[in-house]
Amino acid sequence: MAELYALHRAELASYTTDDPGFGPLAFHERLPHAVERLRTHTRTAGCVGLQTHKEPAPRILANDDPAFLDWCKAAHQLVPEF
Repeated sequence: MAELYALHRAELASYTTDDPGFGPLAFHERLPHAVERLRTHTRTAGCVGLQTHKEPAPRILANDDPAFLDWCKAAHQLVPEF
């Protein structure tokens, strides 16, 4: 999930040697918002509580679209690490 990746990268960036000291503070100020977004995402994915789970409705995606098949065959560049 992009939210977890963004949190990981933000936390790493907040402790770099060139940070004047506001990085950790900014990270922790934004963390509750990210946690709430993660809660919202997990609720819609079927996780409804600490001890309960509900199976989400299956999503069936069409995979015979010519544009999608062309995209699958294309070479994709990986983004270099931060």
